[in-house]
Amino acid sequence: MIQVSGFLSKDTCDYCMEFFTRNKNVSRIFRGRFIIDLLTIKDPVMDTIKEKYISLYPTKKLKTLELVSWSIGESHDWHDDTIYYDHSTILYLNKDYEGGRTQIEDYVVEPKAGKLICFTSDLKHRVTTLKSGQRYVILAWYKNG
Repeated sequence: MIQVSGFLSKDTCDYCMEFFTRNKNVSRIFRGRFIIDLLTIKDPVMDTIKEKYISLYPTKKLKTLELVSWSIGESHDWHDDTIYYDHSTILYLNKDYEGGRTQIEDYVVEPKAGKLICFTSDLKHRVTTLKSGQRYVILAWYKNG
């Protein structure tokens, strides 16, 4: 697993959360989480973010890029992403919530606005129950070739 502090600036993270609020009407719901597909969105800031993600793994295909809002009570049990992807990433847009911690095998990630974690999709991971606040992340998945 790789952690990159400051992958996005605090201002860009704030923009993403405000963007989500303004565009929630185009989100879809999956397991209680609201998701905006950033690969289909036309917005100058989001286009710049897409380019950053493409350059992160230039030899891999960016398959999915999602802006996700988690509500209180949401969690995600242990799983891996290998059925569809080879590499997974999570970018934290905020840290002002309780619970909602990402655990990758035995390691618990502390959220920080702008922090990106990258890992191979075969690693077992989960998200603990969100106890208070709103959790915003950008998720990206890549496929080899």
